Amino acid sequence: MNICRTVLLLISSLTVFGFHPSPYLNDLMIFNNGTQVTDLRGWMARRVELKDLLQDHILGRLPSEVPSLISSKEVNYTVSEAGVRSTFVQLNYSCGVTTYIEVLYSEVDVMQNKSLPVFATQWNHRLWAALAVTRGYVGITYMGADIADSAPDFQQAYKNSSMMLIMARAFVLSRVLDYVVGLPYVNKSQISVSGHSRNGKQSLIAAAFDERITSVVGSSPGAPIASPFHFTSSNYYGEGPRTGRVAGFWWLESILQYDEHPENLPIDGHAVLSLIAPRHMLVSTGRTDFESDMTFAGEMCVRSASLPYQRFFNKPEHIRLMTRDGDHHGFNDHHTYFDWIDLSFNRRVRHLGNKNLCTDCFMVHPEDLSTYTTAAGFSWSSWNETYGSLTPPMPPNNTHIIARMAWLLQLTDSPFARSSGNVGEESKAYRYIPGMMRHTVADLESIESFSFSFGEDIDGTLYWPKNISLTDQHPVMVWLHPYSYNTGFSPAYMQSNVAQDLANSGYVVATFDLIGFGHRNFRGGNVFYDRYGGRSSLFGRMTQEVTMLIDFLTCRVKSPSVSKCGSQFQFQQDQFDSLPLIDPTKITVAGYSLGGNVAIHSAVLDPRISAVATLSSWTPMRSDTSDLPTGGLSRLFDLHGLIPRLGFFLGKEGTVPYDYKEILSYLASRSILVHAPQHDRDATFSHVADTINSVKASSPKLTFSSPNRNSTMEPTDVAILKDWYSSLLKIH
Repeated sequence: MNICRTVLLLISSLTVFGFHPSPYLNDLMIFNNGTQVTDLRGWMARRVELKDLLQDHILGRLPSEVPSLISSKEVNYTVSEAGVRSTFVQLNYSCGVTTYIEVLYSEVDVMQNKSLPVFATQWNHRLWAALAVTRGYVGITYMGADIADSAPDFQQAYKNSSMMLIMARAFVLSRVLDYVVGLPYVNKSQISVSGHSRNGKQSLIAAAFDERITSVVGSSPGAPIASPFHFTSSNYYGEGPRTGRVAGFWWLESILQYDEHPENLPIDGHAVLSLIAPRHMLVSTGRTDFESDMTFAGEMCVRSASLPYQRFFNKPEHIRLMTRDGDHHGFNDHHTYFDWIDLSFNRRVRHLGNKNLCTDCFMVHPEDLSTYTTAAGFSWSSWNETYGSLTPPMPPNNTHIIARMAWLLQLTDSPFARSSGNVGEESKAYRYIPGMMRHTVADLESIESFSFSFGEDIDGTLYWPKNISLTDQHPVMVWLHPYSYNTGFSPAYMQSNVAQDLANSGYVVATFDLIGFGHRNFRGGNVFYDRYGGRSSLFGRMTQEVTMLIDFLTCRVKSPSVSKCGSQFQFQQDQFDSLPLIDPTKITVAGYSLGGNVAIHSAVLDPRISAVATLSSWTPMRSDTSDLPTGGLSRLFDLHGLIPRLGFFLGKEGTVPYDYKEILSYLASRSILVHAPQHDRDATFSHVADTINSVKASSPKLTFSSPNRNSTMEPTDVAILKDWYSSLLKIH
């Protein structure tokens, strides 16, 4: 199976000269032959290559010929009391396909204006088309949705074409436009389209392949079009190729070969957005979307796709990403979409300016890194230019590992407020805040949960079995999540809800969203470094937050120290009586991907941590060079903006102040689980195995698990964690 997979990846990579797997998105400004795109003429040629790559690897091939519209027929029409005419039209094509559309417009507008803009959307978004009429548009609904779909008919008519369903639905829209642009009251230069979720995907694809579309809004389009597969693997809690069984249905089945290893994909969704340039394009995403639309992925996507807008058309303002509150389907203000389209067509006299297109959302301007809400807008070169010269000398190699770690993570100059915690607003809002974030599940039969605040007003959640004694002290596990920018410690799709699974198995679990993730995803990236300057690193702050949580947990004991826990904690003691007591000698910190890396560093820095579990979490830094598929150290210092000082060691990785061999050796007296699947996209397994082999003789409490598979956080992985934890507690 592994040999077949390797051959498939090799064949795929041959389409691009010198292709090099990377956690970063494919460079749109490099031709397949390896040369650079330098001007508009070159970009027009590159567009042809990108269309081919997208069709060969994700979308499937469009038919080589376009069917002609041979006839149209008005089936029926109605006119409302408000004067809105609704006409159902039958369209017949030379390939034998018949489809239907609804045309909506105000008769008054048609009489007063000879040329109206068009807003097209899918059958199930008829309300959007009706809203368009109220804004002076001709509204078009077409059969490109689950409830009414002509795409399979076109797929059947063109059996030699490999276009998959989403591509075929975009093809349906293009065929509908063949009719619409001929209507006498339509402005052919003002054609817009929008749709939500899978319909948002097809809207963006249609705009990429049909230049008659001059403005498009993708509403929560998700993976891979607006949230590229590069950032939707399991370690992002995202929607990868195998999620939802859409490979072989929405997308080419061959996309499965890149599942969990999208760094090998020769092209990704950002190419779709780039093909729309210089026309107007807006992507709208929910900041806590748990299904597929990741804020980090979306920001990385528009940052890359904006390059032709900036370099060749001087139209950076024509591409935007809007982040609204809520989930995948929540808090949509569709009038904001029409505001964007109005702006595209110069139909509005605006007094607030483009930056204030919406007052209840965030608008990312790809050309302005200060507008990004996640680490996608972080630039290490800018950080280095501002703070690099202020960096103190690195401690000598013979200095204690904690001193070297403190220097790299910038802990020496970043004090933090210590608090024993409170329940305040978090306890009052336990239903709506965690529920909105999917951090709790209502009416769980076997476990309890409690939301609280700790440290610097960080929201945490405690889970425990209902059947345990609240007067006895219990071991506790702190669970830390991966690169799940939108969902934090809550999973999405096929990932396991680790905290709740552990509680269901009888354990007490504390967890929270790391800074820059989940409901705190607007506090990372540039926002963090603007606040702390060169005094702290995002990763270092994460380790400090673990310490803050342990401060809280060690105050939930039988006899809390007033001097340590403070009078506030004593004052609220009665409100904590419903929580289980914690055994301060049995605190385990565990995490997956990013979370596991934070966990093992926290264990070095905080002696109160008695055991640590890392799952698909690290690869040796001193051998993590840029030529590796992991992307090297830049994954940590630039891509996610976690440890900026690691950037000083690019090209001289062997001189990084410490490595995981030293970490494991320092923790040798404590129980450690290292779960390292052999095909983790963020690790070089042979390097991990060498590190383990170098310390295992002196680390009797080290457990090493290395299954021959990809990195995930599914029931099999949770079972490994549970078995290790169960054995650990029996030993204690």
